[in-house]
Amino acid sequence: MTGETTPTGPQEIELKLELTAQALKEFRASAPFERMGLDCAPKHKLHATYFDTSERHLKAHNIVLRVRDDGQGRLIQTLKASGTPGDIASVREEHETILSPQAPLPTLEVLPKQWHDLIKRLIGPSPLKPLFETHVTRQIALQTTPGGDVIEVALDQGWVVAGTAKHQIREIEFELISGTPAALYELALELVHIVPVRIGMVSKSQRGYALPTPHLHTAQKAPRVALSPCLSVEEALADIIRQSLRQIMANEPAVVETRQPDGIHQMRVALRRLRASLQGFGNWVGDPALLAFSVEAKALAESLGGTRDMDVFERDIMGPVIKEFPDHTGMGKIFLKSKRKRAEVWKHCLATVTSNDFASFLLRLTLYVEKKAWATNASTPSRLSQLVTKAARSILKRRRAKLQTLAQNLETLSLEERHDMRKHVKKLRYMSVFFSAAFFVDGVTSEKESQQKYLKHLAKLQNRFGALNDVAMAQDVLQQFAMTIGRKSSDLSEAYGLVLGWHMRRAHVEWARMPKLWNDFQELPNFWEVPTPSKKQNS
Repeated sequence: MTGETTPTGPQEIELKLELTAQALKEFRASAPFERMGLDCAPKHKLHATYFDTSERHLKAHNIVLRVRDDGQGRLIQTLKASGTPGDIASVREEHETILSPQAPLPTLEVLPKQWHDLIKRLIGPSPLKPLFETHVTRQIALQTTPGGDVIEVALDQGWVVAGTAKHQIREIEFELISGTPAALYELALELVHIVPVRIGMVSKSQRGYALPTPHLHTAQKAPRVALSPCLSVEEALADIIRQSLRQIMANEPAVVETRQPDGIHQMRVALRRLRASLQGFGNWVGDPALLAFSVEAKALAESLGGTRDMDVFERDIMGPVIKEFPDHTGMGKIFLKSKRKRAEVWKHCLATVTSNDFASFLLRLTLYVEKKAWATNASTPSRLSQLVTKAARSILKRRRAKLQTLAQNLETLSLEERHDMRKHVKKLRYMSVFFSAAFFVDGVTSEKESQQKYLKHLAKLQNRFGALNDVAMAQDVLQQFAMTIGRKSSDLSEAYGLVLGWHMRRAHVEWARMPKLWNDFQELPNFWEVPTPSKKQNS
């Protein structure tokens, strides 16, 4: 049951932006600050206490329970059920109750019965106790858009405190009071064009639970997109884009705050998956905007590529050779250079992920999805209402044909051609993963096994090409190092030779296995060409 929250009720839809001290200063001096009414909004000091058991039973089920003194003589108890990780605008169930001054803190009896019973069952005999607090100065103003949407704009400054540990807060929160979520993204984009901001993916409660330990955000893999064969192209397109955006943003804290190599890897995977889907659907419906977003996704993925390359170089290229030759002085010099280079590219990576261009891309694409703007941009909008399986067959058939053409002379492919084939293997795999569920019928075991076998072989091909690409990358990196630190000394020359020789041999072994792997894959049926059994046939 971990992670489940069954009861449903009123929802909070909120988008948060984080600012540096300088960005906050610039925001206060900007025209939007005045237009939003924040310049004359009173300041309220809010003090909130967050409750859970010592075993964190509520956290384990994505439930937040707090009591806030709103600075105006009221105690407000709030229960929130956390939204989907990675959503740019969080959508959470929320229940608020004003407590009497004499009420115990917290007071579960004022919750809706289904939530009261659920929490009682979750915590069992364990008592709820205060775990951390927030001390915030807040300014609030209501913003009405030209379209009639009403948004509460809140500027928060303060701290999350757990014992002697604390984390500083500078946030702008946009909460939708009435209207459409698209209005949140439009308002956020207005600020992105004025001051440096970061889309806030970590809530105050998450900050509090992380204290006093460091923020150990972990890399997040993408869950499978379970597309129903009944979905239209438009519905499937929206689901796939949202899922890719979630994976990008779910990994943002792991990249920016924890600097995890796997966080960069998963973010790049999400960007490449996003690019493949935007390109595939963009061509299918003839939408130039989707194709333009695809180009942006490619550029962002490439801007993070140097970081991933140096992480791989240090761990997978240098690691095993250094282990074999631990006292080699030339190897030590190369490793030291790689660490300096890695720090340099990580700095560039963090600048990219925290840039306004990055935030703008995510907000603009999300807004495009919310508005379903492809309906007016597409040259063949009628295709949007067709079943997703029709588009999937066309997109997958085209991807497979391109791959087949490249593999005609597999054994004599140049390094550049191998690299090109690797990219097409990835694109076919990404789109196959996205679409596979749309061709699966419950109860047809053979169909499921066929799909799994197909996807498994594609993954093997991608991994094999990836290993070969890592060796080519290592060659380029070592050539760059030779230009900067030289190769005159015998220990350096020997080290270059050892590293290259070690991995070129591995590349030769990997490539020798490729023809059989490809032939095995070619023998598999394309799962999208297998007739989907009707309900009558399976009844």
